[in-house]
Amino acid sequence: MLIPQIVSITARGCNISQFSIEPLDRGYGDTLGCALRRTLLTSVCGTAVTEVEIVGSSNEFSSVAGIAEDSMQLALNIRSVVFKLDVHTESLVLTLRKTNPGVVYARDIQTDYRCQVVNPNHIICHLDSGRLSTHIKIQKGWGYVPKYNGLCWNNGKLILDAFYSPVKNVSYSVSLIKYSFERLVLNIETNGSVTPSESLRQSIHILKSQLSLLSV
Repeated sequence: MLIPQIVSITARGCNISQFSIEPLDRGYGDTLGCALRRTLLTSVCGTAVTEVEIVGSSNEFSSVAGIAEDSMQLALNIRSVVFKLDVHTESLVLTLRKTNPGVVYARDIQTDYRCQVVNPNHIICHLDSGRLSTHIKIQKGWGYVPKYNGLCWNNGKLILDAFYSPVKNVSYSVSLIKYSFERLVLNIETNGSVTPSESLRQSIHILKSQLSLLSV
């Protein structure tokens, strides 16, 4: 059988890359393309917000004095912040405090060497007066994990569905090249916490690990 290679990698935009893989035997373009796409979308490790504690909030529908957004909208805005944890950290609790009126951005979250905010200009809320104080729990994981037992409010914390996957979109196409071989073209878009190349490397490793467990 032929040994395929990644013959070109082309940047198509911010966190978007196109990978051209060839030569492939007839039929293997769709076989590999489908497997890689599914693995990229569901199994690449990422970081997500799982809990948000808002000081002064009594339930998920309440409002905090001086903040334009209610507790649920505030938590959803925080969930949209993209975090990147270092390789040795599985979970972390971060703090967001703000006292000056104005727009609160993701860059206002207090982080350390273990964590990086990928989209620092993301708007979290609008502070008119008063004070914002929150604690944010982030964790590593895979795919989509619904909130535990359907709970939304637990001991003063908002429990959130976790969207761990750092891969936002994957598409592929297959075309014929010379001698009736095939070329597979993969388009991968990530949220910036991993590069498209790193996400592809992870997905290939995952597929190889799964197949190596099979024995007949």
